[in-house]
Amino acid sequence: MERRLRELGATYYVLEKWGEDGALYRFECRVPIAADADHSRYFEAMAEQPISAMNNVLNQVETWRASGRPY
Repeated sequence: MERRLRELGATYYVLEKWGEDGALYRFECRVPIAADADHSRYFEAMAEQPISAMNNVLNQVETWRASGRPY
């Protein structure tokens, strides 16, 4: 999954426990918009299982890239 995010251009990603009791996982990722390293698209997901949050973000990034939209 990490390799695929890098292939899609991700420059930053982090997984952390989230919520008051830490029962959820939050995964966030930033992907530069086109060749502009100063501006990135932000993706985020929360889930009870870390892999679910990560897969959700990966799907978001793949959908965005496939759409051809710059933002």
